[in-house]
Amino acid sequence: MRYNGREEPGRSANAITGRRRTPTGGRYERVQHDRPLRWLRDRAPGDDPERAAIRKRLAFGLAVYDCRIERALSVERLAALAGMEPDEIERIEEGGTEPSLELIERLAEALHAEVRLIPGPSPAIRFEAQAA
Repeated sequence: MRYNGREEPGRSANAITGRRRTPTGGRYERVQHDRPLRWLRDRAPGDDPERAAIRKRLAFGLAVYDCRIERALSVERLAALAGMEPDEIERIEEGGTEPSLELIERLAEALHAEVRLIPGPSPAIRFEAQAA
């Protein structure tokens, strides 16, 4: 809703057209006959498999980044140790690469680290220093 040519606080609108954005992933439904329509989601946001895959890729990228910084390695040095291009390491750290077993093993070897997978509702991965 607009007020003096501006969007009311708390209301989302498209900056170009000024129209409210339509929500996705649900439907409008009249909950009670005397009430206005209400937006109902099809499923909870955490149930979306695409979002879960994105969270896993981001967690993997963050684990690689944290381990690289902990060992004071540059992107170029880690790429050389892993036999990869620096762009590939950056893409991994940004969550743009699906972690395969081969990739995890390759990076663990280059980082001289052991991989620890932590299961749960939001699984995590960690690279830990190898026991001597």
